[in-house]
Amino acid sequence: MTSISVSAPPRLITHAEFEAAYRLFHDTKVQRDGEGWDEEFFFEGASFEDFTFDNRFDLSRAVFLECSFSRCRFMGVDLFGINLGYGRFEGCVFDAVNISKSQVDYAQFDECEFTGARLFRADLSFTRFTGCRFESCDLTQSCLASAEFRQCRLSAACGFTDALLEGTAFIDCGGFEPGARG
Repeated sequence: MTSISVSAPPRLITHAEFEAAYRLFHDTKVQRDGEGWDEEFFFEGASFEDFTFDNRFDLSRAVFLECSFSRCRFMGVDLFGINLGYGRFEGCVFDAVNISKSQVDYAQFDECEFTGARLFRADLSFTRFTGCRFESCDLTQSCLASAEFRQCRLSAACGFTDALLEGTAFIDCGGFEPGARG
């Protein structure tokens, strides 16, 4: 497993460190494909600032446990099946990303923007969104149990079909409120 584990306080990861770890993981994974290896790209307790994660990186099924992201941009990157549990996101942009079937529980998102994000069947339980904006996002069949949306803007184009909303709170939100329609 390619892993960077960091103890508190979170260690700031540089662009060069991330790209080197990603290349090492990708290169060794390609060499071992077909040999039954089940590798994960894994970071724990790391801090990322002013990063752009784009389609150069395949982060599907990666693990970023208890990591913090400040002013990061996720642009068209594949985050399918990613684990972002207990993460903290401040001022981040998620544009046309696939976060489907991912584990993002117990995370905190402050002043983040989600545009065209696909969160189909994502586990967002106990996650807190404060001052976030959601435009044309697909949250179909997502688990939002006990999640909290505070002062968020949700466009009517966001899909919440069959999403689990038990215990979900929408506090001082503008725009479409999923529980308001039948």
